[in-house]
Amino acid sequence: MRATIAACFLLGELISLLSLAVAGRLEMVQWLWALALLPPLLLGSVTSRLLHRRLDASRLRQGVLLFALISGLVLMIPF
Repeated sequence: MRATIAACFLLGELISLLSLAVAGRLEMVQWLWALALLPPLLLGSVTSRLLHRRLDASRLRQGVLLFALISGLVLMIPF
């Protein structure tokens, strides 16, 4: 499941960067944000590898799905 989620995030990020580039809106600020977020990304990856075997897979799956459900619902709220 971790690999699937990581692949979805990567695909989404690549589509976002491609969309910004096509629209002519890919600027230095996006590259700086990408660089700033690399350390947390690496830290999260290392931490997940260390904790992977110690967490109950069923509860982790439920938590991830609940988080995805709530995130999707929040995105549907008009602002």
